[in-house]
Order: sequence, then structure tokens, then C-alpha cells
Amino acid sequence: MEQKSVPGEPPALDDGQRARVMGRLSIGGMYLELPVDEAHKANRKVLDVLGRELKDEQTGKPVLTFQQVADQLGYGGRRDVQNFHRELRLSDFDVQGGDAKGREA
Repeated sequence: MEQKSVPGEPPALDDGQRARVMGRLSIGGMYLELPVDEAHKANRKVLDVLGRELKDEQTGKPVLTFQQVADQLGYGGRRDVQNFHRELRLSDFDVQGGDAKGREA
């Protein structure tokens, strides 16, 4: 049986449910993948952080640019990733903690 999908929606499974929308970061032949659908919105931000915080062992520099993270996770541009990363830095990298908006850098 051929599975049909609706544009912009994950393909239907045999039982009529929708497959999860997965966010994926690919790095050097490896990847991180988490569901990023409406029920798992925070996972996309987790992938933002992990993608940007992965560092090269020799140089200590990030392996992925903000733009590369944004492209891989389907953002329109790097600003969303960069803004979230800045907010996270301001919260001392407390992923579950309060919102850092309004704090000074």
C-alpha cells in the first residue's frame, strides 16, 4: 500500500496516525535526531544548542555555524538560532531555566 502525504504534514502511517516530524543535525557522517513536531517544540531548541556547542577538539571552535544549524533544522535564517543561543548564554546555559529576555549582556 502506497502511503500518501499532505504537503507540509508528515506522511500518514498505516494506522492513520501521523509520523513524527524529526529534526536532524548532520556532522561528519553522524547525526542527532529528535522529534520536533508541535508536541516536541523544545527539542528543536535542544538541537540548536547541541549543534552550536559541538566544538572541534583541536581548535575549540564550533563545528557548525549558526547558518548551518538553521539550514539543517529548517529555519528561515540564522537569526532564530543565534538569538536563542544568546538568550541561553545569558541564562548561564540553563536550558530549563527561566527566560533570559530582558537581561543585559
